[in-house]
Amino acid sequence: MTKIITAIQKALSSVTMNGKFNASLVNALNDSDLLCKADYPIALINAKKRMEKSEDTRLFENKQLFDEMGLTPTHPSESQFNTIAGIGSKYLQRVSIMCLDSEPQTPPLFQVKRQNDYWKKIQDVSHIVSMIETSQWDDDAEVCDVEFSLREII
Repeated sequence: MTKIITAIQKALSSVTMNGKFNASLVNALNDSDLLCKADYPIALINAKKRMEKSEDTRLFENKQLFDEMGLTPTHPSESQFNTIAGIGSKYLQRVSIMCLDSEPQTPPLFQVKRQNDYWKKIQDVSHIVSMIETSQWDDDAEVCDVEFSLREII
């Protein structure tokens, strides 16, 4: 753990606040032994029946993001992740920065614990070393809203 903390401290010393903070931090971390990825997907909506907006459901259907049972893919591609994120961030959870010990050999597997769960979560975490979550809220944000969004990531 000390190695990770030291790498993050060193990277933070060279990060600029101009532009995108996460991209700047990932670039700085790439000078370490860590393999870091920004906006790493960790959960996606499980099923069509969990969606509230019919127009979003139609977009998922048009983009073939549901199987014949109305479920999202268990091995989504990067393209599918980006399509889901484009439809609505409430359907895909991503970690700001994920530190890995190696590049996964296969697309990540996403499954649910129970059939009616809202989220289908990443299953293979053996390659994950650390997670860095950065968030920014304006001064008007309610403390409960901030806490809820942070708990959702965990």
